[in-house]
Amino acid sequence: MNNGNMKNNNYKIILLILVFLIIIIITILSYNGLLFFKTGFNDLDFLFFNILGDAILVGVVTHISSKNISLFISKKEFDRNNKINITINKSRNEIVNFKTFMDTYENNNAFFAVNESDRKVIDYVYKLYDCFLNTLMCDGVEKQLLDTLLNMPFLFNYYADENIKDSYEEIIKKFDPKKRFNNISILKELLTKEDIIKLSRFSNIILNSKHYIITNLNNIEGCQLLVTSDNIVACKIPCLPNNTYDIFMHYDEDHWIDFLAFSFDYDSKEYVTNLSGFKYSNNREIIKPIKINLKNFINIK
Repeated sequence: MNNGNMKNNNYKIILLILVFLIIIIITILSYNGLLFFKTGFNDLDFLFFNILGDAILVGVVTHISSKNISLFISKKEFDRNNKINITINKSRNEIVNFKTFMDTYENNNAFFAVNESDRKVIDYVYKLYDCFLNTLMCDGVEKQLLDTLLNMPFLFNYYADENIKDSYEEIIKKFDPKKRFNNISILKELLTKEDIIKLSRFSNIILNSKHYIITNLNNIEGCQLLVTSDNIVACKIPCLPNNTYDIFMHYDEDHWIDFLAFSFDYDSKEYVTNLSGFKYSNNREIIKPIKINLKNFINIK
């Protein structure tokens, strides 16, 4: 595209130079009376110059006006088709067991907005589960027991125990003492203290994560979406046209969250749009509703 534009521009410049050269040559021949011209300028020459001047003036004005109109229409069409049109909706946490976690982690359209240490924990647990699932092949009752153990971090809120770490250690000590299930016994040997500590942290992250669904409603133009926590980038999302993305967000402390969309205007200059900003908080205090008597604000007749 750029080479084609350069060739067109060079062609226009060469054509313009040739036109000016022809005008200069005709003027010199006319003034000196060469060929079929008479010496000096006469009425016919002035008429010719007048027609030529009018033609050049009309051509220049027409070119500028048509170019401006074309540019105006092109910009309007660009703005109409390239508007940032993104919705951000809070949704229930869909990571409810280890299967949905594995699927979510492997999904290119799912992102975790967490601090770096928590991100490493999530990566670690994924690799740990991937190892277990590809190593401990079992079925029947043993498969049910394995699924129950792997699902503990996602269901710990439903247990009576207060500490998931203690629960794991209790299971390691007492579960399947007769070693009836080979794979469960192997799992107990594979789980280290470090694994249990990280599973405990992982459980806290997943159970308290806030889930947001982001949809790019524009079916033509995409953009780069940044999620920032106190002006620090938490995750980057290549927000493609007509696509939906999942963000799972978790922080231990309050933060100010911004969703920023970066795109390009008609002149290829990058600009940013703040789509949403809100305070992230784990404070679960119930907000009391405010009662307003409209009679105090509106005259009702």
